[in-house]
Amino acid sequence: MRRPRSRTYSLTVRALGPLVLLALWWAASATGVLTSDVLESPAGVVRAAGELWGNGQLVGMRDPTGQAPDVTCRRSRATTWSNSSVGRGTRHRVIP
Repeated sequence: MRRPRSRTYSLTVRALGPLVLLALWWAASATGVLTSDVLESPAGVVRAAGELWGNGQLVGMRDPTGQAPDVTCRRSRATTWSNSSVGRGTRHRVIP
């Protein structure tokens, strides 16, 4: 019978996978194995995110007062409303 793992051990093991993947991505980009035309480096992604955040594109559609628009997402005329969250009239943001 296996002994239950501690919470700290479990969280550490779960965090290692993404961290190792990030480290491999960073190393492959830095050594030129992974070129920016295939996948931008982590630093390039962070730089682009900062640029998008700075000009307001990353935070979503906002009007000049900072409020999100009141838009209801609708399906095409050929389909009927389903019983999904869209079908129940839940409001969604529409990305142009």
